[in-house]
Amino acid sequence: MVQIADIHIHPHNMIPQPFRLIYRYINRKEMPPWFKLSSLKEIPTSDLSLTVVNAVGDKIVTGLYGFNAYQAVKTQLKKIRKQAEKIGALIYQNPDSIKEAEENHQPLILLAVEGGDFLNERIERISEIHDMGVRAITIVHSADNCIGYSTLSLPELFKNSGALPVKKYGKLTDFGKKVIEEMNHQEIIVDVAHSCEETAFDAIEHSNQPIIASHTGALALQPNFPRYISDELIKKIAEKRGMIGIWPFYINSYGTKQRKDLANHAKYISSLIGSKHLAIGTDINGLPGIMENFHYPTDFSSLKEDFVAAGISEKEVNGILGKNFTDFLRNF
Repeated sequence: MVQIADIHIHPHNMIPQPFRLIYRYINRKEMPPWFKLSSLKEIPTSDLSLTVVNAVGDKIVTGLYGFNAYQAVKTQLKKIRKQAEKIGALIYQNPDSIKEAEENHQPLILLAVEGGDFLNERIERISEIHDMGVRAITIVHSADNCIGYSTLSLPELFKNSGALPVKKYGKLTDFGKKVIEEMNHQEIIVDVAHSCEETAFDAIEHSNQPIIASHTGALALQPNFPRYISDELIKKIAEKRGMIGIWPFYINSYGTKQRKDLANHAKYISSLIGSKHLAIGTDINGLPGIMENFHYPTDFSSLKEDFVAAGISEKEVNGILGKNFTDFLRNF
């Protein structure tokens, strides 16, 4: 059985050089060490067995490649596949992949893309990206795009020198509604992490499949952080049999500073919808800051102690650490 799952990470070389070094230098005080996919073969299966590995399709990251966004996404996916091949990892195709990876003791990688900007109103690209092995798309990332609206625009954040800006929100675009329908048809998971609540609610309304919010937290516990989601959205995701990935992000007073804070998010969300809808999405190699005393990925198992101390049963914790997400995939 897959025991540990991270439902949102990035390859360490997601950003091309020299921009990767610049990004790390800017965030050198808070950013965790790079995690390379090659390390998966050295990690016991009890520590990390299933990872959802994201290319980035937004205008910012794809622009660093110097060619069109779609080609940049394909280049990133090739990098991920090459790294997976080197370590003998299995690329997830369908729920049968879980059993195959377990029987052969292989790491399992689910390919994903964060930011649907690369679609550029070309609906056929969803089928094409499925043929490349992609099984999840975070529809909106660092800024509003052709699908919908972002909860926090990075360009606006930089323009406001770190102060969280007030921005315009909205529902899915007409093209965005077609995207949700086609993703359902192709059996690609809709991820609403980074989407504003209007877009997220609209995505749930238009989807006939469960959706996920791969890396977030409870807005009720930190109302000034727009990357967290409301009780209403948490409940709506659960009503559609979806999943929420709690996120060990921390920087400049935003996020979960300590491990007990992450456990509190798990406890709070469990009190609303039950623990079976919870997983962990770290955003490692993408997040510029991480909670204290968390050493990715070997600390996954040790989180059990913090979660149990918060009042979550050991059985529920085992679900949060991995089984819930593999069950989700089996029933998707």
